[in-house]
Amino acid sequence: MVQNTAGDGSTSGQRSTFLSTCWIALAVILLGVGLPQDAAAQFVDTFDRPDAANVGNGWIEKSPAAFQIDAGTAEKVAVSSDYRNNIVYRPAAEDLLDSEASVEFQLTNASPGYPQIFTRVQSNTVGFTNFLDGYILYVDDNPTRAVVGRQTGSSFLSSLATLTITPGLNTTD
Repeated sequence: MVQNTAGDGSTSGQRSTFLSTCWIALAVILLGVGLPQDAAAQFVDTFDRPDAANVGNGWIEKSPAAFQIDAGTAEKVAVSSDYRNNIVYRPAAEDLLDSEASVEFQLTNASPGYPQIFTRVQSNTVGFTNFLDGYILYVDDNPTRAVVGRQTGSSFLSSLATLTITPGLNTTD
């Protein structure tokens, strides 16, 4: 699930469920920069809708073929573009200055790949190919390790912290 919470603790944002596919990273974008919104504003998306080739419900897909709706989840599809382009995000009108995010995903392989979540993505540059500004939390193809980083432009992210996941991610259910 993705949950975005305003800095004052009130819920304000997005909620969703994602299914990670084998070795391909799952990414969802929560825009976090722009004009402040009312802390009571809330957007929820359970993705509980018919299967479709696009995510729908106002989500913007940077690479249109990278995600689909399958069995009530947003699912990452095998495409050749990288993590800076394989994202979905909300419109700039929903930008938040402060956000808290979480994601629920299901691993479908013993190797977890690189499931990831972004926050505070810059809406004025998100549309540029191979370019992304924001913060990322991702699993580093290891069920016991995650990385927090700052993605700036077209270069690979700068690592801010490496986290140990204990107990490790469940890669069998």
